[in-house]
Amino acid sequence: MRIEKTSAIMALVRRSIFIQKKLRQQLIIKVINPGDIDVLRMIKASVQKEVTIDIDYSALPEEGIILNDIKKYHIGLFLVSHRAFSIKSIRKKLYAGNVPVLKLSERSFSSLKESVVILSEEGHIENISTTIFDVSSQFGFNLELMNYSNEEGSHKQEVIEHFNNLSAIFSKSIHVSTQESNPIRELCERDNFLHVLPFTTKMFINPFMAYFSTDPEVLYRKLGRYHQLFIPTQI
Repeated sequence: MRIEKTSAIMALVRRSIFIQKKLRQQLIIKVINPGDIDVLRMIKASVQKEVTIDIDYSALPEEGIILNDIKKYHIGLFLVSHRAFSIKSIRKKLYAGNVPVLKLSERSFSSLKESVVILSEEGHIENISTTIFDVSSQFGFNLELMNYSNEEGSHKQEVIEHFNNLSAIFSKSIHVSTQESNPIRELCERDNFLHVLPFTTKMFINPFMAYFSTDPEVLYRKLGRYHQLFIPTQI
């Protein structure tokens, strides 16, 4: 538990429990090498019988335990803090796990009303579209597609049409907004939302090199203060 402060740990636990109740799935809270018994007691006091607390005193590093647990528990959604996700070695193991990863920020999760997808010319968004609809429906979020008009290309229009078709299948409306400026700038002015994007190797590009990119996936760190859902392109 050395990665997080006590307040951050308890906030992560509260948000995880809220998500578990929404999704109605088993929740497993992993505690690695607890060094503060009081915090461990607080975690145990916060959960109910539907939640499993797995305490691990393994000598393996945190990132080494991730893949083991994904296979052991058949994990369908991995919840992680912003601080943990910022560690490249952990991020790489999560990517290798090939499961959706919900990175939780310090903002409220229970007050979320919408999930937002920024369109790009690559085909990754289309590959994860069904999962995007599924997650948005389960949480009861509005779904917005943001189209950057300064980027030329016809593929984004095909993606929008694809989402419109899925909208009919899922009986869930979507909102498509067209931005003349970079959508990330507009999103940074918003109070709260769930940023949904593909989980690709772009998440490992050096931050300095990413600074010169206009790709919204490469620039995911700019929205790091918000909750983000990273979905593998081949689940």
